[in-house]
Amino acid sequence: MGLVQGGHFEKLCENVRKLDEELSEDAEQDAISIRFALDGLDVRNARAANKATLAKVFSMFNGYRLLDVHALVNGAPLVQRPLSVFLVPEEGNTPLNKLWDKMSDWTAVLSNAHENMKVFALRNQRITSDEPNIHLRHLEVLFRIGQISQTSKVLTNVQLAITHLSYICNTNSNSDGPRTRMSDRLPDFPNTLGQLNQLARNSPDQAKSLEYIRDLVAKYRLQGLKLPLEIALSISPLFLFLSLLLPDKRIDPGDLLAESFKIGMKPELLLQVEMKTWKFFFSVLRGETQLLSGLLDLFKTLPWTEIKAADDSVRSWFSSQPQMTSQLQPTASLLDKDPAQAEEDIARQGPHNADQEPPKGKDTDSKDVRRRENDCAPESEESTNSGQKRKRSPKDEGDEEEGEKKEQDSKEGDESNGERRSDEDAERETKKNGDRNEATSSQGENDDDAKERARKERKERKEKERKEKERKEKERREKEKETKGEVKESQGGDGEDAGQLEAITSILDAVQAFYINGKPRYINDPDDSAFRVKSLKQSKHLKPYDLLEIFRRQHLIIPGKAALMRPVYFDLEDLACIAPLDSRISVHDHSIPVQDDNYKARLKTGTLRDVYESAKSKRKILNALNFPQNMAPIKRDYLRTDAAALELTRGQDRDWKPTDKFAIGDFYWDIVGTRGAWHPIHIDADGLATLIAVSCGVKIWIVARPRGRLSDYSDFASPNLFLEGFEFTKACREKWELEAMVLMPGDWFAMRPNTPHAVYTAENAICRGHHFFGIINYARHALRDDPLLFARHSSNQCFSSCLAIHDSTYFESLLARVHLVWRYIPLLGVENQEEDETAIKDIIIVCILAMLLNVLDFRTYRWPGLGDDEELTDKMKEMMRLYDANGIPPYDRAGCTMARTKTIQLLVFLEKKYEVYDEEQEEILLSEFFVEYLFSICRGLRNYRKLADEAEFDGGGKVSLELLDQQLERMFTPGDKLQERWIASRDDGPEGFDFPTGYSFEVRGEEIDISGLLRDEGKINEGDQLWQAFVDGNINMPGTVLFFGLRFN
Repeated sequence: MGLVQGGHFEKLCENVRKLDEELSEDAEQDAISIRFALDGLDVRNARAANKATLAKVFSMFNGYRLLDVHALVNGAPLVQRPLSVFLVPEEGNTPLNKLWDKMSDWTAVLSNAHENMKVFALRNQRITSDEPNIHLRHLEVLFRIGQISQTSKVLTNVQLAITHLSYICNTNSNSDGPRTRMSDRLPDFPNTLGQLNQLARNSPDQAKSLEYIRDLVAKYRLQGLKLPLEIALSISPLFLFLSLLLPDKRIDPGDLLAESFKIGMKPELLLQVEMKTWKFFFSVLRGETQLLSGLLDLFKTLPWTEIKAADDSVRSWFSSQPQMTSQLQPTASLLDKDPAQAEEDIARQGPHNADQEPPKGKDTDSKDVRRRENDCAPESEESTNSGQKRKRSPKDEGDEEEGEKKEQDSKEGDESNGERRSDEDAERETKKNGDRNEATSSQGENDDDAKERARKERKERKEKERKEKERKEKERREKEKETKGEVKESQGGDGEDAGQLEAITSILDAVQAFYINGKPRYINDPDDSAFRVKSLKQSKHLKPYDLLEIFRRQHLIIPGKAALMRPVYFDLEDLACIAPLDSRISVHDHSIPVQDDNYKARLKTGTLRDVYESAKSKRKILNALNFPQNMAPIKRDYLRTDAAALELTRGQDRDWKPTDKFAIGDFYWDIVGTRGAWHPIHIDADGLATLIAVSCGVKIWIVARPRGRLSDYSDFASPNLFLEGFEFTKACREKWELEAMVLMPGDWFAMRPNTPHAVYTAENAICRGHHFFGIINYARHALRDDPLLFARHSSNQCFSSCLAIHDSTYFESLLARVHLVWRYIPLLGVENQEEDETAIKDIIIVCILAMLLNVLDFRTYRWPGLGDDEELTDKMKEMMRLYDANGIPPYDRAGCTMARTKTIQLLVFLEKKYEVYDEEQEEILLSEFFVEYLFSICRGLRNYRKLADEAEFDGGGKVSLELLDQQLERMFTPGDKLQERWIASRDDGPEGFDFPTGYSFEVRGEEIDISGLLRDEGKINEGDQLWQAFVDGNINMPGTVLFFGLRFN
């Protein structure tokens, strides 16, 4: 950051420079550490703060943003999650606390700068540096407001976005040479980026404009709408991320804009809002528009009418619930408050009160503000429309009438500013009002009469839609109550069910029976235990490879790793941080006896408040397991291949659409249970590993594995394991080896994929957990147990990201460049041959899974839109057979296609690098080994499905042997000799999921050069040739493909 002549802002710039000089010798690494600390903060631990504290946090927030810019200029990676302005740091010596110490005086520094600004302006001095000029305008807006409010945060974020953009543009403003034409969505973007920072004169008095903006902020927040300014800021990470490339590459501004269309699945309306807002940003940077007056004009011209009229899927982007970035899919839509109610609230509170800090002691006190603005899961339709509708009165109708008139005026204002409806909307409106327009023309009504009639018709239409919506909601609730029932009304006795208590006692006795010398196995025989316990200090000193090797065969427990900044209690305040207390949720009532194995009878509807009251009274035992946390941070650790993949591959040229989105709600969740809650032995499906962090209470985690070779999980490789009389509700000591671990607050527990386990809640507990992918576990677990349960949620997209890591590493040499990724990658060609063979097995398993993505996906066997209880018709079956019609959306199919492409690349890579020897030490082609292993797994799938059909296990919806055979055949090109070979051998030959034994892999004496291989885009027939060449052992075939000889649809 450059200095300002005259020294008025020298201290401000000096503080940022000191971050580079004083934190440590390696300032860039310190910046990364600080940002990681900020990224890892749990917003549930934010403390209720007064105005003085908020002022300090606010100054830290701005300091962090400037640090972010500073780090970006030096090439540091981005933080994936924005910092909340309500976070309050604790005492200590963490990087975050060090940053706080250096930022704590920023309020005074900025205030002094504001005072000096007046003198500076009177002297009419020019600033020679463009960047501090941006800060001048930043400081003026920030300190003219004079209070911490919603308005100040919005305006400050606008300024910060402009500041970020100026740095990005200045980074490349001195480049010479011609540029291609900018996209027409920003037609007035300057040819010279340096022109963006022209000096602009400050407006003398804009208090009236500020007042109007403050009123708008209050109005639209009360209506449950997110301000389009906040929406547009979601595109900011895109520009910031691409700025990392600017020092090294010549990126045209048009390319920056084109990249924005690749982020997420944005509706057109959102794109319009983003483009309008960013155009405003650029005009401010060029000095063509004053900030507040331009902001006022922007508010007036945004398409409010279209936003209000949009359907739920589009409106969810504009709801007040925040989202991480625009790279995420929209979460469940909030039902907006009745406009008449919003107007009444504004009238009652006053527009200024609506924007101020809420008074203490009321429903909107600081803890509720913290809950709403930070880590709470979005309310669902089920929870927000609980029947508490107020009765309509004449006053309501009058307010609604007035609101309709305002809406019409706003619509006319939009039209006068160039906001015309699309041709499709206009045609639809013309069709609806055709009769009225004809009558108006014939009777000669004036324009006012026509507008009045249109207003009444619109009002009647909305009233009709409202009543229809209420009717459907009422029917849904009645049906739900009939099927589930209210937890308050559930019968069956109080306290623990006697049968359940007997089952728990039996399993805990079995755990104790497997003790060694009276102590758990993980104490007396840790190498042969299912658990491996490492202290927090030990885990920090373990090498990444050692930690990964532990997780290959043992569950990992690190006490204290999940310790929180403050204690969490099983009370209403902390429960409200998980979800709204009165939202309708699914609750398991364990007080109800199970009859005829009908566990569904325990599933009821209730609220978190019901769970809390049951914990107090001890009358019922309730377990609530479905609290998706859509705003949870994607944290880094050594085990998480998917997080590394997401970070590495997002936004890169090699990436494809499905990997851009990450299903936070599916992978991150909270669970709440009262004392005595018991979840019998089960498996978390989809091939996912599980992380559990206990926030409060006590959990007893019991894991099971087949008896016999305790150091080996090879029994799980049998596709028939769970078809041979295993009992999931009893101890079954003859076949199960059981171990248990008591998890206390702060304990961090990583459970390997597909582990049979049971959970008992010993004390009222709140836990945070998430599922994740770890390539390190694929070779031993991803294909075992019930393989057809592997792919659901967004598993395919996440797995494809993991696959992209291998492609990036081996073909683009990112291993040496990206220091945060190497620990996730199986290293090839290392000195230890055993480690090298383990890495090869991991890659081959990944390739197998990529080939089977369609086969292992439930949606492959479902008709689009068909419910689980509905049967396939003969016509549907015929369509599925002939045209492979199923429930997999097109973008997922494209992801599977790309995954298989990368599979061929990786297999050819291994073929060129390694020699493969069979049990008799004769060299064979890798393709021969791979195909036989693939066939063995496919035979295992068929045999499992055949036996499951005989046992009447549905295996996930409509899966049948006939449909499975169709999908297995579709992996190969019709008529190809490989397909014929599969059909001829599918009923004979070895079957199973375990990696074949007796094979060895050795590095070739002279490695074949693969540079340039598989890099150019090709055609389908070339793909057929490549796959056939691989199968035939012809690995020297040049060229590359995007498609190949396997069926990908």
